[in-house]
Amino acid sequence: MKRLIILCTFIFFSTYESKAQKVYYTNTETDADLVVYEVDEKTDADIAIKEVDSESDVRKGFWKEVETINDADITVYISDTETTDILKIFFTEYNDEVRFDADLLDI
Repeated sequence: MKRLIILCTFIFFSTYESKAQKVYYTNTETDADLVVYEVDEKTDADIAIKEVDSESDVRKGFWKEVETINDADITVYISDTETTDILKIFFTEYNDEVRFDADLLDI
């Protein structure tokens, strides 16, 4: 029974982490969980994200924009200033270009 509980807990947290990519883009840096700077070249980015339309496609590196902050797992502010302490992000159109390292995110 104890093993079953541990297995169920592991599955729950694995599933939650993989689905925790619903994003709300805020206009206020202080309201954000994550501050990023959008780069034009994939090679300059720390992470590469693909924006998706369907909630069924949401997983690590595949972000779906939501309408309200209450629906979001992550609140993101896109800065117009590049500094060394801001995560550089590249928005891609291709699934095979997605590069997502959860260790880089401090949320």
